[in-house]
Amino acid sequence: MTDRKTTPNRRKTKSASEKGASKKRKPASKVEEAKAEMYRALIFEAAEQAFGERGFAETTMQEIASATGVSVKTLYASFPGKQELYDEIMIERSEELLERVSAAQDAEIEPVEKLAAGLRAFVGYFFDHASWTQMHTISRASWAQQPVDARHLKLWEKGQAADCKVLRKGIEAGLFFDEDPEEVARLIRAMVRVQTVHAFELKNKTATEVAESVTRRVMRMVCIDPKDASVDA
Repeated sequence: MTDRKTTPNRRKTKSASEKGASKKRKPASKVEEAKAEMYRALIFEAAEQAFGERGFAETTMQEIASATGVSVKTLYASFPGKQELYDEIMIERSEELLERVSAAQDAEIEPVEKLAAGLRAFVGYFFDHASWTQMHTISRASWAQQPVDARHLKLWEKGQAADCKVLRKGIEAGLFFDEDPEEVARLIRAMVRVQTVHAFELKNKTATEVAESVTRRVMRMVCIDPKDASVDA
């Protein structure tokens, strides 16, 4: 009588990691995507207001979650941390600002009018987004200096290049003084910041009043002909 050999069990138990890898992640439904986007927008708005009122250091993620009406877990599911949330607000608003200025300068108009249109759009955006402006004020970051962060630097350089392009066109047309466009563009940004922040602190001027005041001062600085310094809105 021959011995009956037992066949070894060749079925292997999958490890937890293998089980996880074998499962296919279900794609998010349109409802889930819409809900996530809604949470993100609410968090963005509440955080912008909080950062504008108290600054980065004095604002907590718990406070932002409470102001938004979501759990801290939901907050971190939308943004991995406070710094990332702060940076995202700064980046998104900066992108919107550049788009508004670009749209204002897109028309086929003379350099003087193009520069004036860009300045009005620039100042107007800051008044339309007061909390974001306050974030800039509290941070005390210079608008004239290059940012260190790569994403911020890319946007800063894009805006600088656009401003220099307008200034060079004006110089070529004999309308602007032949000064270094790179330096003049930085001076303009510094001027806009000082006047805009001052108006926010005093709360005594409208966006239109500040924009027209900034425009007049910039034109007096760059225009050869004094008549060009008084550009109508």
